[in-house]
Formats: sequence, C-alpha cells, structure tokens
Amino acid sequence: MWLPIMVHPMERNKQLCNSPSILIVIVTYNRLHKLRHTMDCIFHGLSVDDWECLVINNASSDGTEEYLDTIHEDRLKKIHLKKLRKI
Repeated sequence: MWLPIMVHPMERNKQLCNSPSILIVIVTYNRLHKLRHTMDCIFHGLSVDDWECLVINNASSDGTEEYLDTIHEDRLKKIHLKKLRKI
C-alpha cells in the first residue's frame, strides 16, 4: 500500500530556506587542470556566499582525488568513485 508523506507547509518553507541559492554539480574524469581552474573561479569569482558545490570524481587517476582532499570548505561536497562509471 502506498501512503503519501505529508510535510507541513511551514516545515517545507524551513527546508527551502536552508537550501543554497546556487548548487553547482561537477562531474570530472582526469581533467585536474580544468578542475583547478573551475574551483578557483568558484572560490574567488562568485559574488554570493550562499552556494554549495558537489564534485563527483569519476575514478580519475591524475591526482584529482588528492587535490580535492586538500580543500577544506564546508560548502564543497566530494564523492570519489573508485570505478569508472557512465554518468
């Protein structure tokens, strides 16, 4: 039996208010030089502070994982895939 889950309108508004105004999603595979440039643009080029970035490292072997792990920023989320996947 399927039962819909109801969310009180005030709770829904709270969830939306906690969401960043800009969400950036990057999927990368062995493009460390381009990723470095992109991350630099995000960190120094955005005129707003209300953003979040998700980087999906698709089993890169060029140092991408090590580079991303040196970045300590709460707004940056990282996923390191160990096996190359078609995304």
